[in-house]
Amino acid sequence: MTTTPASFARLSNEHLTLTLSRPGAPDTYCGTRFSWAGIISDVTCGAHHLFGPWQPGRLSLSLHDNVSGTAGEFGMGTAGMPPPLGFDEARPGDGFMKIGVGILRRPDDRPYEFSGTYELIDTAPWQTEIDGARIAMRQALSFNGFGYDYTHTIALSPDQPGFVTRHTLTNIGHKPIHQTHYSHNFISFNRQLVGPGYDLTFPFAPGPAFDLDSPACLSGNTLSFRQPLDSAVFAMLDGFNGAISDNQVTVRHAASALGLRIIGDRPIVRYHFFAAPGAVCPEPFVEIRLAPGQSTTWQHTYTILDTH
Repeated sequence: MTTTPASFARLSNEHLTLTLSRPGAPDTYCGTRFSWAGIISDVTCGAHHLFGPWQPGRLSLSLHDNVSGTAGEFGMGTAGMPPPLGFDEARPGDGFMKIGVGILRRPDDRPYEFSGTYELIDTAPWQTEIDGARIAMRQALSFNGFGYDYTHTIALSPDQPGFVTRHTLTNIGHKPIHQTHYSHNFISFNRQLVGPGYDLTFPFAPGPAFDLDSPACLSGNTLSFRQPLDSAVFAMLDGFNGAISDNQVTVRHAASALGLRIIGDRPIVRYHFFAAPGAVCPEPFVEIRLAPGQSTTWQHTYTILDTH
């Protein structure tokens, strides 16, 4: 393995080329919401492009959601899910820890806001190792009894167009870790705006139904769009039953004759759906509980499909 000092890394094989940010490098995402590892800026497969920027204009790299690709978050802290490590016990002015980011400052006594702006007190360096069609990004950090050693690996699939994102988290502190993690999956095909022609198929029948005036609609196991989006759409989906087989989705784009199948290896505990004009986002959440010294691994397999 070799270590690259570049701000961006490129993985390539006979099937595709994947470009992503090197976490912590200059001119890359430095916000306090998403993990800095695994931010994919482009996947090229033949003449086609997947992922990429989904918001117009030139935005600050510290903006909480100025990310792309599979971008993952720990401790979203909404709808009953746990906030980042140590947030609840932190007093205003004290620090708490966001996995994949660093130590942040709690500014007041209000509940955690995943889209809020928090001061970054400290972080830890990332070790990035690239070996041809694989990259491993590792960060270890301890604070106030909490500690983690986190490795995010992306490896291109050798026998088909696709890749695997693999996460390994070890509790190196003396306090237990309870978090959720999800990948936001800012998916687009050939930079085409979201609307009719995009659809998502699940192994379960998701609900609840969208309002009749929503541009999104559900029919059986498929979510589609009645009209182009001019603003964001969000829903908390149900219908999954806790089986690992529920952790998969296929996103298709008719005009590109492409699909992207995502299969996870852990049960879903929550499912968010988000779409904006520039991207469609299935977001399966998994739960993580680690006693001191314990380690766990989970992954998602992304496969690009020809839907001709």
